[in-house]
Amino acid sequence: MKVTLKNGEHQLRIQSEAGAYSYINIHYLSHVKGWETFAQHAVNYCTGKKPITIKSWWSRLNSVLRPTITDSEMKAFPKKADDWSTLIKNLYLTTLITPAIKSSITTRVAIWNKNLLPFLVYLQDRDQIPISVLIPAMKQVNQAQKESSFNVSIIGEKAAYQVNNKDQIDKLICPVSLSRTDSEYLDELYYDLERKRNRLHQALTDYWKTLKAFFENGQKLINEIDPAILEQRVKAKDFYDIYPREKGTPPIRRHFSSGHNRKSFATYLLLSRKYKGFVKLSSKIEDCGLASRTVMWENKSLWMSHFPPCHIEKDKIGYTGKLNWMLGLLGNMDVSFIVALLMMENPKFTFLSLLNCKVEDKDGKSRLEIGETSISFMIEKSRAKAFKKEGLSDLSLEIISTLLEMRSANLANLPTNLSKYLFVILAMNSKDKDFTCAQDSRVTAYLTGRAEGSLFIGSLFPSLADAGISRNQLTHSKLRASEGVLEYFRTGSIRAVSRKLGNGTRVALEHYLPKPLIAAYNTRQVRRFQNLMLVSACANEDYLLDAVDFSNLNELHSFILEMLALDSKGNNPLISYLKDKIDETHERHQGDLIANISERSLSLLYAYKLIAENNNISASTLAQQDSKTGLAPISFITLAKHLNTTLSQHNESSVRETNFSAKDKALLMAEKLEWDQLIMRRANIS
Repeated sequence: MKVTLKNGEHQLRIQSEAGAYSYINIHYLSHVKGWETFAQHAVNYCTGKKPITIKSWWSRLNSVLRPTITDSEMKAFPKKADDWSTLIKNLYLTTLITPAIKSSITTRVAIWNKNLLPFLVYLQDRDQIPISVLIPAMKQVNQAQKESSFNVSIIGEKAAYQVNNKDQIDKLICPVSLSRTDSEYLDELYYDLERKRNRLHQALTDYWKTLKAFFENGQKLINEIDPAILEQRVKAKDFYDIYPREKGTPPIRRHFSSGHNRKSFATYLLLSRKYKGFVKLSSKIEDCGLASRTVMWENKSLWMSHFPPCHIEKDKIGYTGKLNWMLGLLGNMDVSFIVALLMMENPKFTFLSLLNCKVEDKDGKSRLEIGETSISFMIEKSRAKAFKKEGLSDLSLEIISTLLEMRSANLANLPTNLSKYLFVILAMNSKDKDFTCAQDSRVTAYLTGRAEGSLFIGSLFPSLADAGISRNQLTHSKLRASEGVLEYFRTGSIRAVSRKLGNGTRVALEHYLPKPLIAAYNTRQVRRFQNLMLVSACANEDYLLDAVDFSNLNELHSFILEMLALDSKGNNPLISYLKDKIDETHERHQGDLIANISERSLSLLYAYKLIAENNNISASTLAQQDSKTGLAPISFITLAKHLNTTLSQHNESSVRETNFSAKDKALLMAEKLEWDQLIMRRANIS
């Protein structure tokens, strides 16, 4: 990292870990006398930090220092204590009010306390700022003074705040409302979150299947050509094949890589890899034997017939992109979707750790490890300064194995400094390099769809809009957080969430589980315990319904059934007591509830849930109760989830097999039925 001149302006040049250079404009500093010393101290302050950290720090410094210098018309960096005090006061004020920073007041406070303040102290420690100058820390928002009357409160009491109906937390792929605290909302949120997650996962999987099919098909074609013979023809400039025609008609001459048949198309792919490293149609016949763009377009329908089936709903992938897929070359959009899919399959992997992951450790050992019972992959989480190993699912193993095959197929064309990375993309708009590392901002844009009209996941899969997934709603971090929340819904355990995400329980609680969600969940647990205790105490009493928090017997029966489903192993003493008190004459055994559940009934229940998800029925629609029974469709879906979770982990293998078979049958039923076909109508009898 050093200060250099570029295009007549002073720039800070930063070299990434991959060897690429990026520049930060600091020309505004050169107008201030003594800027060289200040800039050198700033460079020294950043020594040892990661390139991405350096860029972030300079960006925050420039966003405050630039407007301060401009507004105060500063001509030189100060030397006296009074002048330094004035500059620090101006910097402090600019941090809070400058429009160059789009962040909230809380973030502005953090910028000062975590970025500018330590640097100013650094300068003071090196005698650049006089020791008599006070460098204040910025107080946190709503921070109370000690011994202040504003800090007086009752122990355990929290200040009340008003919540509007539109207030929500937008950390998941499905926003969490702050105005809903009822227990029913948890079931609705769980359903919506899982429905959107499954639909997005299917879309990403379909994209991956298409990409993988193109790569495998391309490798199959390339392997049909003898490279030695092809190289001889290129050296001899023997670029044409003669094809005889009907008697009396002169033979026809065709370029041997024009794609007019299978062999010719395979030749084009092999020549592109061997002599260029990628596919880029040229306006003329190249010296390496590649046919011109005009000839290739004339035969487009012929070589496109060798493309595999496409699983993308609305195919907007260009021909060049697909040809590069066949060579095993990716772009930013491909990396965006692959990383998203890997994060959903393996939430321990973060976005940046996957994007920058390497295929080998420092000793040259592969990070894909084959164990006795599973296959795992290890990545480095730079922020946590730790390595995380994750056992791979079948889909994850397929993805990483295929990526490694793509890397091996193109290793000869990759620069040495890039060959260690899992994700290397084509540098489409660069004139001085062919390959580069994936850029996080561009990768994210294809999943998010920031700019209106830009290509993103919803453009390729319009059905995502029916599921409620739209532009500017998805990010890679939201996918990971959603996986953690879904695990919390399944288990109710923060420890399970921390294991799922690979974070500590404190991090999972503070950063991944929304506080209103935990509050609502805890409230429901307390209410369940209270109601269960009341039901157990008042069983067989006439005033039972008056004592509990239910309006009718149907709600009470639904509650008891749900409690029984959650306690299939008989571990809850209250439920055991309730069973004994309701019917003391019949002996109860563990598994009675399961024994009465048939495979057919489970299949119908699971199919009901799948059909609702496949038809994108919203949670608000499913939460509407029947006027006569008081039941809502969401109740059946919640029961299906509870039963699946319980039965899939049951001690009896026969029960697990029954549940597994029921899910298979449910999948077949869900493919044949629509939501409106589930509505029962009374037949007219004449």
